[in-house]
Amino acid sequence: QTMIFIVCYFGAFKRFRCFLFRVFYCETLRLSACECNGKSGECYFDAELYRATGRGGHCRNCADNTDGPNCERCLDNYYRDPGASRCLCNCNPIGSTNGQCDIVTGQCECQPGVAGLRCERCETNFFGFSVSGCKREETR
Repeated sequence: QTMIFIVCYFGAFKRFRCFLFRVFYCETLRLSACECNGKSGECYFDAELYRATGRGGHCRNCADNTDGPNCERCLDNYYRDPGASRCLCNCNPIGSTNGQCDIVTGQCECQPGVAGLRCERCETNFFGFSVSGCKREETR
């Protein structure tokens, strides 16, 4: 399946260039179907991306928390799930400070006294899991 795009651009003396019509000079480009790494079946033509890379298909509505012209990277504050092609950040909303995780390790930023990759439990010798963190147990 292919899509055909017609690209018009301003040339010398601020005139549109097009090969299709006498008045204009345009290029007709044949692009493969969206190249979105299986994360979207929807794209649009991006002239700037075409000028930079030679490919103008820009994916939209990327799935699995991915982003980029080809859904090739994780959204900010998400990390690539090792062994899978999706991006994750499942921070516990109670135990984490902001719901964001490290883009390499996936470690969420935890409240004081809170532990775990997702900030889902109190650290050893701490109790009272809450939005303000966990409290240290008193030792006697």
